Amino acid sequence: MQYNSIVEKDESGLQMILNAANKFEKGKYMYAITERHFSKNDILDIILFVREYKNKLDKEHYALARFALNFNKQYATDNNKCFTTAEKIFNRIRSTISGSKKIYKKFCKRNMKPIPPIVKEDNYAFIFKRSTLLSAFRDGDLFDFMHYEDVVYELFDELEECFKKLIMCLALCHAVIWEEEQIRKSPERCLKIYHDCFNQIVDNTKYMIRLFRKNSSTTELDEIGEKMKSAKSLQKFICDGYHNYNTTSFNIHVVTKVLNDEQDATPVETLLWQQDFQMIKKARCVIAHFDELEPEGQKGKLYGPTVTAFMLWTGVGLSDSKRKMFVEEYFNKEYKGKYKTVKVGAVNSAITSIIKEDTDFNIKECNDKIEKIISKYMNNDRIFSNVI
Repeated sequence: MQYNSIVEKDESGLQMILNAANKFEKGKYMYAITERHFSKNDILDIILFVREYKNKLDKEHYALARFALNFNKQYATDNNKCFTTAEKIFNRIRSTISGSKKIYKKFCKRNMKPIPPIVKEDNYAFIFKRSTLLSAFRDGDLFDFMHYEDVVYELFDELEECFKKLIMCLALCHAVIWEEEQIRKSPERCLKIYHDCFNQIVDNTKYMIRLFRKNSSTTELDEIGEKMKSAKSLQKFICDGYHNYNTTSFNIHVVTKVLNDEQDATPVETLLWQQDFQMIKKARCVIAHFDELEPEGQKGKLYGPTVTAFMLWTGVGLSDSKRKMFVEEYFNKEYKGKYKTVKVGAVNSAITSIIKEDTDFNIKECNDKIEKIISKYMNNDRIFSNVI
């Protein structure tokens, strides 16, 4: 009789092998030895096979551990349209899966019945059901362990160690799949991974970005950028995209986004914040709604400490060299509200008072109002406001 050893490359396949490995015990093993009528040479052959298998298992477990260490920290992975995470893991432990099936198959009973010319796969006996290692037994049916030759004990020890290693390997597989699912359900974690990977690619592709910068005046949106732009919920888009884009597509997305952000930034903004394009967009948003920070103004003018607090919030102002540029060349030109703008002197005086804490102005309260404006106007998905 032929035995079907096909295991689905999904979580159910991993769980099937894990369940089988967890069922290994002395009673079932002795029953299997008795039922299969192994000779001493047969057992020695199996011992050699199991030892060889354990070496391969150790190597694949080590490789899998290295793979698992960074896999869920990557926003994009290769072959996403071809393989699920379970399939990728299966492909990394081929010898582990194959060897485990061979062990169970060695303990399947032989059946000399002729095989029909056409047999559907579903009709084949399945090794995880027919293997005597997994059969039910009664203690009274077996001799005590001491009645067998030493090779029987030796094989038991080898198999026991082997299945422990197999369980550890499969448990790691499940841990990777479980963590991936938890990350996809967590917008905060997805966003962090997106940004970490985005920034890493920027660091790795600086030369390419400089090359494109010199040779291109305009840049079209990439595939991911187009979908991101039209997404109703940026939060859902980032979560759904986790592990669903390949590395090439994500690299193109990063380079394209950096170039487009650069083209959108003014020379003054670039001088003030270099390549911090997220801050540039936030600064624009706050200035557009600046009157909400102080609805009553200060005798028809903007209040100096409020402008100063905003400047400090953007990371500008602690150095004298950029204060004048921020106030005269940027803020006063971009502000279109109903109040008169402030002078650099008012900002300098306010900074001195704030640093010395010689003022009743509540800078923390002002910063909170700034954050609320960003959350209100930049994006409905609050924690994702710094993506766009």
